[in-house]
Amino acid sequence: RFEPSGAVWQADLLRYLVVSDDTGREREHVPWLFTMDVDGRVDTEPLSVSGIDELNDLESVASDADGSIYLLSSQSHSNKGNRPRSRTAFLRLAASGRSYSVTCELHIAEALDAADASLRSRLGLDDGTRGRRQDFFARLIQA
Repeated sequence: RFEPSGAVWQADLLRYLVVSDDTGREREHVPWLFTMDVDGRVDTEPLSVSGIDELNDLESVASDADGSIYLLSSQSHSNKGNRPRSRTAFLRLAASGRSYSVTCELHIAEALDAADASLRSRLGLDDGTRGRRQDFFARLIQA
């Protein structure tokens, strides 16, 4: 499945790196990224991401001047009320040829839920993130 939700130019590939809300053919949330040329044609073979079992509901992709790639999942609960850990990921990736590997992993919703009550209160999250819709769509890193 392919439901594009973000793209960032990768000069070394001469392609856009594209993230998708959903991935996989036989199983869901396969850790894949996609590439697209300047004319909008998506390449047939996805790029693999090692160091993580699933990518779930990706909403944003960005890069920095050092070539790291950043992926952000929605942080929200699904329509069925589920929020697996893979849906709360903020990841930094490093390129390795035509694949990527996770070099840093943070789970934002978990960190917010574990934060001191006074911090949660200042953020308007007195009861944590459960039951709140907090989709993250913004691009976080500017190169």
